[in-house]
Amino acid sequence: MVAGHVSVPRLGWHGSLWFLADTGADGTCIHPKDGVPLGLPFDLLDREVASRGVGGVARRFVESAIVSFQDAGGRPIYRYRITVRIGKPEDVSVMLPSLLGQDILRRWRMVHEPDVGRLEFYVKSSDVLAR
Repeated sequence: MVAGHVSVPRLGWHGSLWFLADTGADGTCIHPKDGVPLGLPFDLLDREVASRGVGGVARRFVESAIVSFQDAGGRPIYRYRITVRIGKPEDVSVMLPSLLGQDILRRWRMVHEPDVGRLEFYVKSSDVLAR
C-alpha cells in the first residue's frame, strides 16, 4: 500500500488515501471505499468509460487529476498529472481499495524482497518536484 494525495480540480475535491500498487492495472483508480468517506462528489461525474479487468467490464468515470506522494522522510513531494478513473458507489468495486496503476508505477523503480517483507519504490521521474 502507498499513501498518496489526489486533487481533482474540476470537482473541487481533494483527499489523502492509500493505494494498492497494482502492476496489472493500466491506470490509477479511486474506488468508493476511499471516495465515499472523503466526500468525493460522485454526482458530478459525467465522463463514463468501460474498464476491463479481472472481474470483467466495469463502468468508470475519468477525470484529470494531480496525484502527489512524499518520500519516507516527508520531502520532497512528487506530483503527477494523470487521468484518474473513478468508480461510483453502486459499482461492484465498492469494497476494493483504490489502485495505483502503470500510469505512475512505470515512472518508479520497485524493489520487492518477500523473504524480508520489503517492498520499496524509488522515483525515476515525476511531472513536478516540490521541495
